[in-house]
Order: sequence, then C-alpha cells, then structure tokens
Amino acid sequence: NLLLLVTDPTCDCSIFPPVLQEATEVKYNASVKCDRMRSQKLRRRPDSCHAFHPEENAQDCGGASDTSASLPLLLLPVCVWGLLPHLLR
Repeated sequence: NLLLLVTDPTCDCSIFPPVLQEATEVKYNASVKCDRMRSQKLRRRPDSCHAFHPEENAQDCGGASDTSASLPLLLLPVCVWGLLPHLLR
C-alpha cells in the first residue's frame, strides 16, 4: 500500500507523468508453487538450542535506565537564559 500526501500546493507537478491507478489482475499457478515446495531441500534444525551463552550476563543489558542528569548541563540553559539579555545589548 502506498499513500502520497502533498501538503505544499505550490509544487509544479506538471513535469511528471500522471500516475495510472488501474488495477492489474495477476493470475497465479497454484501447481507451480506446490512443485517448487516439493523440490526444495528440507531444512534441518540445530541439534540443540543456543539460547544461553556462559559469558553473557543479562544484567549488563538495560544500563540506560541508570543514567543520571549532569549538573553543569542542567545549569547551562539557566545561565544562557540569564546572560542572553546582557549579551544582546
């Protein structure tokens, strides 16, 4: 599915050819699909599940929730806001 939303009406789109929105019927041959599935090699699953690795530590994941705010970065907007009127004079 495709949706084109034009929000700028000043665009000159006359240089582009018109988009035809006519439906095209596609006929599929069901027997070809079945033959292709029969001719493909059988996939073999691994003998064991590898859902765990001994060197992997699940506690190392999700460390972004432990971030803390930096005091200089918190004070920077306040300082800029306070000094801006003096700098613009």
